[in-house]
Amino acid sequence: MKYATEIDFSFNNTMTIFIDNIKENSVVLEFGPASGRLTRYLKNEKNCKVYIVELDEEAGLIAAKDAEDYVIGDIQDYEWTKKFSGIKFDYILFADVLEHLTQAEKVVKAAAKMLKDGGKMCISVPNIAHNSVIINLLKNRFEYTSTGIMDNTHVHFYTKESLDEFVDKCGLYIDKRYATYTQVGKNEFKNSYDDVASMIAEMLKTRKYGEVYQYVYVISNIKPDKTEDYIREYQDYIYAQAFLDYGKNMYEECKRWEIHADKDKYIFELYDINNAVKLRFDPENCKCGIRLVKAVGIIGDTEEKLEFDSSNAMFNNNDFYYFENDDSQIHFKLSKNHYDKLVIEMEYDVLDALAGDLKNSIVEEQDIAKHEKEKLENKINEQKQMINEQTEDINFRKAFISKPLINTLYKLYCKKNHRDVK
Repeated sequence: MKYATEIDFSFNNTMTIFIDNIKENSVVLEFGPASGRLTRYLKNEKNCKVYIVELDEEAGLIAAKDAEDYVIGDIQDYEWTKKFSGIKFDYILFADVLEHLTQAEKVVKAAAKMLKDGGKMCISVPNIAHNSVIINLLKNRFEYTSTGIMDNTHVHFYTKESLDEFVDKCGLYIDKRYATYTQVGKNEFKNSYDDVASMIAEMLKTRKYGEVYQYVYVISNIKPDKTEDYIREYQDYIYAQAFLDYGKNMYEECKRWEIHADKDKYIFELYDINNAVKLRFDPENCKCGIRLVKAVGIIGDTEEKLEFDSSNAMFNNNDFYYFENDDSQIHFKLSKNHYDKLVIEMEYDVLDALAGDLKNSIVEEQDIAKHEKEKLENKINEQKQMINEQTEDINFRKAFISKPLINTLYKLYCKKNHRDVK
């Protein structure tokens, strides 16, 4: 029997979320109870009357001991609609059931007719868009397992968006959204973020719902005033940090902000800053490209630009920074003893723009180099021209002061000085 375990109350899971949303003394229809761990709890601890529908005969007969009545058989045979036709239920439960059904929408619509007005339906489904699944797909792997998200008996797969659409198609309304979570590397997939390129890993870590393992919804046949959403969208993997130096050449962390892949603009604010002399801001704890839009200190209605001190960026030009390491840092000097607020505004995912800026910088440097090369070539040509002219002059002199001329001059010299001419 699959999933024949007792309820673990040490952490939030599908069963504990269901239990928290079921009132005492309720009438409950439970689909897929397995051997009845939730059935027993609802009966014994919440005094509920529970009716069950289970495919596995062995498990169903065990669960039936704590049920008011039961059906052993395929949910999609709809025998339960006849056997329980005279009952109106406060709650109908589908705990990891819908993903096993080929007619999930039809089943839920049929079950919804058996709800009391204002009755609730609790459903849970695995998240096929978990990062563990995506990592395997990137490795060209799509493997079924005996349990979990890729259970080999699953015939339907859900994401948050598709589950929201599914509820809407069933004509029902979402009262509450919950989720359970598992980190990559700590579930049945046994893969890790190291299995993909670092930039892909960083993107996955900042994906909304990337480590949601199951979605758990409470839905109703009456529209609520507001849907309560308890899903934690992100895991705290990628973050920005701010540190302050109070004149001791030692930075103290003062705040941390999560950074997410679906958001490219952030405004970071620090309040009531006293006696700090420097601010160190770390845009991300991984390789990144950013544009510093603004870094200011605010006192009352006065805003002043913070003085840039230094950074460890591999490339910095026109407020673009590219950091090649996992410890990106930008340092600012703080000239006042007190600020009501420090504001850092940044744009992320600017690699295209940064690359363009870098390209422009390279082109500019190439133009400078080309100009310098042309100057040097002109100077060389001038030197060559001067050498040519000097060579021509020397050649002329050599031709002019030839041997016959020298002999004539020599004879004149000898005659003048009364010497014999040889």
